[in-house]
Amino acid sequence: METLFKSTALDSSLQEKLLQLTRELPVAQIFYHPATTSALAQIVLVMVEYNDVSKVASRKWVRQARAHYSVQVNVLRYFLMMRTDRIGNPFIAYYCHKGALIYKNSEASDGMDIKWERFKKRYHHYRERFHSGHDLLLTQVRNFESLNAITSVFLTYQSTFKNHITYLETLYLGNHFFSDNLHQRIHRLSYVVLGLARLFVKSSERTYYLISQLERAEKDAENSENCHTNPELLVNVQAMDDQLCNMVVDRFIELKHLLKNHLPSQTMGVADASATTSSELTQIVSYLVKTVAPEEVFCFGTKDTATGVLYYLLLIGSGLGTNTLNRLQQSIADRDECEVVLIGHSRLWIQEHLFVHQQFFQAVMLPENRVFSSEAQWPSLHWSHPYSCYYPDLDYYFIATKEIVATYFMLREHNDESTTGALPILFSTCVLRILRTLVYSTIAYLPNQLSAFSLWQLCLHANTSLANTEFLFEKLDGKKFYTKVDKHAQYAHHNFHYTETQILVMDEILNNLFDTLKKSVEAIDLE
Repeated sequence: METLFKSTALDSSLQEKLLQLTRELPVAQIFYHPATTSALAQIVLVMVEYNDVSKVASRKWVRQARAHYSVQVNVLRYFLMMRTDRIGNPFIAYYCHKGALIYKNSEASDGMDIKWERFKKRYHHYRERFHSGHDLLLTQVRNFESLNAITSVFLTYQSTFKNHITYLETLYLGNHFFSDNLHQRIHRLSYVVLGLARLFVKSSERTYYLISQLERAEKDAENSENCHTNPELLVNVQAMDDQLCNMVVDRFIELKHLLKNHLPSQTMGVADASATTSSELTQIVSYLVKTVAPEEVFCFGTKDTATGVLYYLLLIGSGLGTNTLNRLQQSIADRDECEVVLIGHSRLWIQEHLFVHQQFFQAVMLPENRVFSSEAQWPSLHWSHPYSCYYPDLDYYFIATKEIVATYFMLREHNDESTTGALPILFSTCVLRILRTLVYSTIAYLPNQLSAFSLWQLCLHANTSLANTEFLFEKLDGKKFYTKVDKHAQYAHHNFHYTETQILVMDEILNNLFDTLKKSVEAIDLE
């Protein structure tokens, strides 16, 4: 005889799906733990046949149970459940306890009848297996480090990661998934292990940057002539190993507490406190969130202007191209009558370009600068340790800028009616190149195609004394200086009418800006 479902708080449609499952396939047992104020409800489906485990786990209603029913569904094989209970897995002892049984077939047991005093010896043995295995791997790491065998160090850390993930799987899901790669296993666990998702920067929806770096070590081991292992990430790998280890230890402690006290599972999340913001900035951020849905927004500076306050904002997210940022800046200026400088990149882009920009982003992406986060905690970037800013290709950008400025002044020496129309176009290109290179040399950030206004404001953010040059901009084109520079540098198909006095101002602007750039570049040791 089968034991029918006990009265539970299960959703009626979910209960019907479970009943239908018992009619289709040989289900040994079903266990249910109701939700608490801080944890989802848990269902453990114990299947008789091995092949049915993956078959049931892949069903749409099982995969979407968290979203549709607020229930975490785990699928196990009966034989595995009994074996892992014997070796001391506390997940099985607690979540497959007979007090949580809501269904069983005639041949299955009534569930685990665990008493802590009888179970603790098995529990301690299972826990010590984890610690001894981890200690052994760390001993190998230290041996390889002493030999400066960085590829072997990374390969061994990859093994420690796999060991941690295996224990997290068995302690949170009751099962392990050796046939899947680390990316897939971490993605699956990220839904149930509090804080796991924020440890890893994503390369894509289901792949992780640091894991990909560890996988490079495997390729390096196969082809020693082309080594791509980045030793500067070792500090991140070590820190990640510590954090994963702590997660396993914490789960052991949590399950021990549950077994000793028979209390519902409790997991608490801690949200980052956002920086206190002005009402004006709050309105700006609210508009950005509604318009482009960024993951995070950082305010890394403000500047008093004649009309109010200018805000420097970094947006983390997708779809934040130059045209989008320029459109947002203009819209905010029209809506809120205030000025902003917007920088936008995806988290992965920043991670992959830290070799150029780490100095800048590490100074900007501070908790105290965060004014919005769409989730409680996004993953921290994997900063390189140690890191020195080498300003790659700065010498190239400087030489290219120097040459085009020289071309402008060569044209000035032969200035007549035939060249007058070309000067503003060349001048605008010179200004944009100087400003972009100046930003790079002062704050270690190489902007993409930002507007002249944004580039200039970033220059002022790095060096406020440059404000003394602004009167020349006003003298040349008034308030239209920045828009004219952008327009002339992109496309121009009409005659320009600049007076000789205005052209002299253009000369002075280029001389001042290029002199500032030259001093900035010369102050950097590019050897």
